Amino acid sequence: MTSNCDSVSPRYRASHAAYQISDSFSQETKLPDLKESIQSVRWENIRQQSLLGKGAFSEVYRVQIDTPELIDTECALKYLNPKIRNISEGDFDLAAIDLATEANLLSRLNHDNIIDLYGIYGGELKSSYIDSERGYFLVLDLLHDTLPKRLERYRAKERRGILSGSLFNSKMLERIDNIALGVSKGMEYLHNNGVIFMDLKPDNVGFNRNGKPVIFDFGFAREVHTIERDEIAGTLRYMSPDMALGQDPLFPSDVYSFGILLFEICTLKKPFKQFKERSEFIQQVFSDNYRPSLSKIPSKQLKGLISSSWNPDHKKRPNIASVVKILRVEAALRETRVSERKTSLQRSISSVETLNRTLVRRNKMGSGNFGWKSSSDSIHPNSTLFTNPSFSTETSSLTKYSSSEGCAVVSDLSLVEMSKACANKTSASSCASSSDLTASNSSHSVVKSEFSLGRLRKPFRRFSLSKS
Repeated sequence: MTSNCDSVSPRYRASHAAYQISDSFSQETKLPDLKESIQSVRWENIRQQSLLGKGAFSEVYRVQIDTPELIDTECALKYLNPKIRNISEGDFDLAAIDLATEANLLSRLNHDNIIDLYGIYGGELKSSYIDSERGYFLVLDLLHDTLPKRLERYRAKERRGILSGSLFNSKMLERIDNIALGVSKGMEYLHNNGVIFMDLKPDNVGFNRNGKPVIFDFGFAREVHTIERDEIAGTLRYMSPDMALGQDPLFPSDVYSFGILLFEICTLKKPFKQFKERSEFIQQVFSDNYRPSLSKIPSKQLKGLISSSWNPDHKKRPNIASVVKILRVEAALRETRVSERKTSLQRSISSVETLNRTLVRRNKMGSGNFGWKSSSDSIHPNSTLFTNPSFSTETSSLTKYSSSEGCAVVSDLSLVEMSKACANKTSASSCASSSDLTASNSSHSVVKSEFSLGRLRKPFRRFSLSKS
């Protein structure tokens, strides 16, 4: 039985707030119930292994779950940072509500580009922060990389001059195919199911064990029919003007955020980097409609997509389905170009091999013009002497990337056995260290931006927290 002291404690208020939002969600939701696949887990079933991320509201740990269903599954545990309870009751309540909201939504969503929820706290939600010192938690799929870290590795290569010219454009299309398209598909799934994410940014995109991009951190997400007027939520840098100015948050707000994110994926530039003060940002971006230059993007279609997505007028932005279609075309163009390079490479190899055989035959026939004593001295097709321009290390055809870049080896390499010296040289110059692959499921990424504009945020609703 809960004591009178507990009934007014911060732990009671947070537990009750989380319970109320979950009860309201179950009555209002239009999403299908998928809870049969979600495991009920107790704290005693959890073995914490290492901290993945730590922020103002939550902590994320790599864990092993000692239950038959999850014992062999790589998992991450997310629960509230204990320090949040000492800051203010309001923040504790809101953090508990956000975590419960995330559980409610993820338990009813199922898509390749949405993070998987495996389990939730097995006790009573209404007393979760009273019965347990650490309270409510989520058991999520363990992410193996995050978008901020991946973009930073790309930026480091650009600074070293590894990514330039045609190679930069080629890698831009690769990022569209391997990152942006997957994120847009996840957003399309959410919008088709009536869910607004409300906080799309690099920090909320990660990569699972298969290298697929997944959207995570659903604390701000809402079903569109449950959003209250004038609600503000999100991260200022990626927030739409209509959201920031307190207009009704609708699907175009997510499209705006995706447009800013797509700009960053394409150009590797941090959007609005020059603005150091919040007031300057709001004036220039929201009032004066400043947008970054798109001159670095060669594709007219991508330029048009980004420009329309971050249009100040939300009515002029495309829907997310149109965004997906355009990105599919861009990805298909990349596949076509890769196929053309394969064909060109195969023809080049065939020509070199034919020439090599001809020279060997001439050598055997006694022609001494080439100075070869025997066929064993013949030039290998991979020799730099017969290197075709298509073999240049300035193209993707010879560039090898580690799994940290989303692909083990660029597909062109599978066409021919390159010499060990060439492969080792390329790998050494472009592969990221395995020590850089430390994953983080936290919405507060370990990779810090050069400055932070913070979150502009209001509670989405206020509850009566008196004891029922």
